[in-house]
Amino acid sequence: MNALMESYFQVPIQLGFDIATSLTIIGSLTYFVISMRKRIREERQQRFDKQVRGVAAEQLRTSISKLSDLFIHKLIAALAEYDSALRVNQNVSHLDREIEALKDPERFERVLELLSEMRAANGEFYEILSAERYNIIPVIDSIEDDSQLVREFLEQLFKIAAVHGEQGREIQLLIRELKDLSAQIEKLCAENNIASAEALIQNDEVRGQLMPLAASVVYDEKYYHWTKSFIDDEEHEAFLHSISNTTSLAEMEESDRSRFINICVSLIGQLQRNPHRLFAQVLILGRDRQQDANKCCKEVMVTLSAILKYLLMRDSDDTKLHQLVATYKSAEYFDLEHQRR
Repeated sequence: MNALMESYFQVPIQLGFDIATSLTIIGSLTYFVISMRKRIREERQQRFDKQVRGVAAEQLRTSISKLSDLFIHKLIAALAEYDSALRVNQNVSHLDREIEALKDPERFERVLELLSEMRAANGEFYEILSAERYNIIPVIDSIEDDSQLVREFLEQLFKIAAVHGEQGREIQLLIRELKDLSAQIEKLCAENNIASAEALIQNDEVRGQLMPLAASVVYDEKYYHWTKSFIDDEEHEAFLHSISNTTSLAEMEESDRSRFINICVSLIGQLQRNPHRLFAQVLILGRDRQQDANKCCKEVMVTLSAILKYLLMRDSDDTKLHQLVATYKSAEYFDLEHQRR
């Protein structure tokens, strides 16, 4: 009887142990399968990420290569030749030396040609960068979704466009108008036996013929950055307001009209005394603007170089992209503030 009872109770107990063991094995196997699948997915994702980073890095290399070649061989080269033609020594302007340089007609024409070349190179850089942005922006955005760096890149692009629009054309137009006015002054002075600026200003008839030409320069708002140099700093705001909000002298307040006429008279007098001094001032301003334009272009390339470095970094490197961009702009690397190239 006892043997029968023991046999009866052993069956379900053994069956319970077998089921528990089976469930443990099944659970372990399921966990193993899930873990393996997860690991395979992660490895596949890592391989995919590396492939994507490799493709992105290659696209960025191509963009940087195009832009840097244009930057070095056209923009930087043209500015260096411009400095040489204008006799700017070691990045420092010496107005007397530049005035003498511009008295050579051939040298003067070459400076103007180089100004056009630099503006054309700026435009070419902008066009290439505009086309390459379809490669560049997805690369940046793949690193950081809704990246601040994308917005900064677009701001840099728009800044290059703005500088290009302002940089060369205004300077060339201003120089042309000043040269025309200077030639007319020289002609009228010769015809009327006028030997000095004082005599010219006192001659009502001759001055009256020259005033419309001078007024066309002074009234043009795009030349304000230069014409404001004829008055004191505290008058700049009032002067700009008067030329921006009127269409003729008759619409100006008496004080504004008096200031405007004085600027015109001063311009005529200085062109009679030493026209090349004014030409040199304008062309140095053009050079300064070109340096600003080149800096904008360099900033873009430094940013792209930092992104390329980020794509090539090891997975163990936890350097943030914005930190890398800041480092590349510093004096330790590309020295954005002080180095042309």
